[in-house]
Amino acid sequence: MRLKKLILHGFKSFADRTEFVFDTPITGIVGPNGCGKSNVVDGFKWVLGEQSAKSLRGDAMMDVIFNGSANRKPAGMAEVVLVFENPKRPDGSRLLNVDSDEVYVGRRLFRDGTSEYQLNNQTCRLKDIRELFLDTGVGVDAYSVIEQGRVTAMLEADPEQRRLIFEEAAGISKYKVKKKEAQRKLERVEQNLLRLNDIVQEVEKRLRSVKAQAGRARTYQEYSARLNELRLSHSLHEYHTLRVQADELERNRDDAQFRLDDVNADLQRSRDELAARNEQLQATAQARQQVEYELVQAAAQLQSARQRQQYAQQQLRQICEQADAFSADRAAAEQKLSQTVAALQAQRAILGQLSEQVESRRRQIDARQQAFRDGQLQLNELNQQLDQAKTQVLDLMRQSAAAGSRLSSIQIELKNIAAHQSRLEQRRQQVLTETRSLQSHRQQLQAGLGQLIASIQTQQESMNQTRNESAALDRQIAQLAEQLGAAKEHRSGLLSRQKLLADLEARREGVSEGVKSVLRQRGDRFPFVRGIVADVLRVDVEHAQVIEAALNGHDQTLIADSQHAATSAPEALAELGGRVSFLCVDRLDGATGAWPVPHMHDRGGHETADAYDWNIHPHRIRFAADLVRFEPVDRKIVDHLLGRTVVVQDLAAARELHQAGPRGYRYVTHAGEVIEADGTVRAGPLTAAMGLLSRRSELEAIRSQIADVDARIESLTQQLTDGNAQAQRLEQQVNALRNAIYQANTEKVELTSQIAQTDDRLAALDRELPLLDRELSALVDQVNRLQAEQTGLEQQKQSLESQQAQHQQHIEQMSQRQQQLAEELRAWGEELTSCRVALGQVQEKQLAAEQAVQRQAMQQAELTQQIERIDKSVEHLVSRRSAVEQELALARHAEEALAQRQQELSQRLELLSRQLAEAQQAVADLSHVVEQIQQRHAQIE
Repeated sequence: MRLKKLILHGFKSFADRTEFVFDTPITGIVGPNGCGKSNVVDGFKWVLGEQSAKSLRGDAMMDVIFNGSANRKPAGMAEVVLVFENPKRPDGSRLLNVDSDEVYVGRRLFRDGTSEYQLNNQTCRLKDIRELFLDTGVGVDAYSVIEQGRVTAMLEADPEQRRLIFEEAAGISKYKVKKKEAQRKLERVEQNLLRLNDIVQEVEKRLRSVKAQAGRARTYQEYSARLNELRLSHSLHEYHTLRVQADELERNRDDAQFRLDDVNADLQRSRDELAARNEQLQATAQARQQVEYELVQAAAQLQSARQRQQYAQQQLRQICEQADAFSADRAAAEQKLSQTVAALQAQRAILGQLSEQVESRRRQIDARQQAFRDGQLQLNELNQQLDQAKTQVLDLMRQSAAAGSRLSSIQIELKNIAAHQSRLEQRRQQVLTETRSLQSHRQQLQAGLGQLIASIQTQQESMNQTRNESAALDRQIAQLAEQLGAAKEHRSGLLSRQKLLADLEARREGVSEGVKSVLRQRGDRFPFVRGIVADVLRVDVEHAQVIEAALNGHDQTLIADSQHAATSAPEALAELGGRVSFLCVDRLDGATGAWPVPHMHDRGGHETADAYDWNIHPHRIRFAADLVRFEPVDRKIVDHLLGRTVVVQDLAAARELHQAGPRGYRYVTHAGEVIEADGTVRAGPLTAAMGLLSRRSELEAIRSQIADVDARIESLTQQLTDGNAQAQRLEQQVNALRNAIYQANTEKVELTSQIAQTDDRLAALDRELPLLDRELSALVDQVNRLQAEQTGLEQQKQSLESQQAQHQQHIEQMSQRQQQLAEELRAWGEELTSCRVALGQVQEKQLAAEQAVQRQAMQQAELTQQIERIDKSVEHLVSRRSAVEQELALARHAEEALAQRQQELSQRLELLSRQLAEAQQAVADLSHVVEQIQQRHAQIE
């Protein structure tokens, strides 16, 4: 086995993935201080399971993760991988117990504190890695890797410490580790045996309790069997007694039924006879009524015959008298005719009233007859209902006696069950008391455990939150460090560019040699020179190239105060290293520009430029003079050089404006193309000599940018300092929370053990409590069943008694109703007779009224005829007298016949009255007999 490769990524100073390939044997690692020699050894020890941060020269394990630098952000993970060769031995085995030619052993640690070990890219335990390298000399404290200062420690070690090294080299440490592991297993087995003995003792205690419960259960079964036998014998005895009583009652019932049948037959015969007598009584009453009616008719007819006789006699006398006094009779006849008409109307009114009374009396008689018949039917039905009600009362009495007997037996059973239930309830209360005590203790433990778990969760959440904050802060710090590095790099670039441009400016790079000579000798030989045009103009970077193209090299033109001074030193000018141009300020008055303007008329009659309206063109333009900054004293210079220069977008716009715009203007594009006022076009890239304004503009912009970058670097540095301080505070909070969580977990284990012991005892009580509950539930069910049966029987008994009382009351009511109906029938018979007598009287009055009406009508007719006869002649009086005499004879004969008829009817009426009285007496006697028979019937029932 040989170490082949060491891979470090994000571990301490190794920010990038670094591989150490050990192709040849290596004895040691040497190098200058700070190059990372110790970090390589630390990585070797760390991947093999080093747990001490101090051994890795750090305060916490998180220190092994690359923490960032000025140009690098911190790493989020540290990883170290060892690659070992694992060739097969001649016997086919391998030194490392892994079936592969190469063995990868790795360890990772993340910013959130989580870590993992890997074996051949598979997650494993630290124990697996340590067992893999036993007896190989590879390990945290093994002799295969000796770090700086370890040689001296080995030389100064005592024999015990050196012995450990020798044992590791000899391969003994493997067996020592196995021995320790076996001893720990034996200790755990001994603890399990102790726990098992405790469980056995607890089970033995429970076994004794179960044996006692089994003995009680056997006793209960014996007593239950004996109780069932006693209940069976008692039930058989009760059945025999009740059976004898039932047979005796059955015989008595049969005898009573025979007698009751006889009484019912007698009662039925009496009722039939009573009904026949009632029908005979009704027929006699009707016959009597008919005779009374005929008697009234005969009396009325007799009276009429007598009246006719009287009337005929009167007519005879009147005829005799009328012969002498015709005039007086006529007047009297007329007066009497009027009176007869009035009397006829009065008699007709009386006849109408009497007719109505007759109809009313007849309807009343019909109603009385119908009520009498209905009463007879009701009386018969009432008798039948009375018989049925008495039969039901006897049945209810028998049912009530049976319910009372069952209630007595239920009370005895309830007393026996209550005693047994009391014993079980006492035991149950003992179990519940102990259970509540244990549950209370368990709840206290559980509450403490819950609070502890909640505290652990809270602390864990706080730690996670703090870790998240730390991770977010680390990311923020990394971003700040990256931004700070970028800002510093940007500042360095700006400084380099500024230095380069400043050096070019100092050396006046791009200025011709002649101009440089003038500027160098300006103090001695050219005091009239103020400088060059580029010195008086300031322009933004984005407009610098456009202005340079517009100036077309005039940015190097020297500015002279006067033309006279510029031309007064020809010797000095002749000695210059090149040609120069002077812009004489005193000659600029009235000048309109530095560029030649053709002497021609305006194209197309256009107006001059000063009054020209540029808004008529669609192109966007700007005047070049507006794009530069200068001092007020240099206004003439700017107007001379750029006064007639227009900046446009492109060359096409410049060409169009040159053709259509005013004369004398130059047009410069953003790309640097120029169309002069005379039509000359300049194009192509700008030369180096044309970059003075651009360089100075860039220098000004760089100064402003450097100031901004310096302010940003200062702000980022302060933020980074604050972030690092806050990260240290968060790390301290995480360590404190981790220690608190460890202590809380220790307390949690202790509380869990106490809760487990309490749960065992509660489980035993819980197993006993259902047995008691089932027994009590069975007893309660039995009690409920008996009580329900008792309640039902009591309610049934009360209901039977109530029904019996109701039936008895109903019987009394029906008896009273029976008597009341009999009395009503008698009263209705009497009323019917009275109504019929009253009807006869009204009919007699009606007949009299009819006769009176007829008589008045006849009298009216007779008076009319009499008057006519009187008017005709007296001859009719003779014939009338014979007719009246004949009528008188007939009336007498009718009177005699009607008198004889009236006498016969009176005799018949007396006979019917006696028969009616006898029938009523017979009905009363039969009613009395029926009542006596009904009383006998009730006594028999």
